[in-house]
Amino acid sequence: MNTKQKQLVYELVADNCEHRTAEDVYRAAKARMPQIAMGTVYRNLSQLVTEGKIRKIDVPNGPDRYDGCVRPHEHLFCDGCGKVVDIWCGDLTEMIESRTGCKIASYTLDLHGYCPVCSASRGE
Repeated sequence: MNTKQKQLVYELVADNCEHRTAEDVYRAAKARMPQIAMGTVYRNLSQLVTEGKIRKIDVPNGPDRYDGCVRPHEHLFCDGCGKVVDIWCGDLTEMIESRTGCKIASYTLDLHGYCPVCSASRGE
């Protein structure tokens, strides 16, 4: 990492499974490094995405989130609270490849539903 600020931003995303927003990262960084500015957080998030060290998740109707897991995986978006959950569908890609004979180079799959808390509050 180039700077202490960039290292901190990386750690706050990579060591967390919550798919933090830029604002979440800024608040956590500010608690550990009071002099850090929001612009510094945005710039470092952008650089880390470009370098392939983290992933940016485009969230429908909400702020972008950042994921420290760069291995191929999917996301389930809770339409109630906005939570983002990692989903591993390796078997799905293998099944599609075996049925079609095609080799999948890349894909995007976004699932929408409700997390257990939101499902319970909806009476489901």
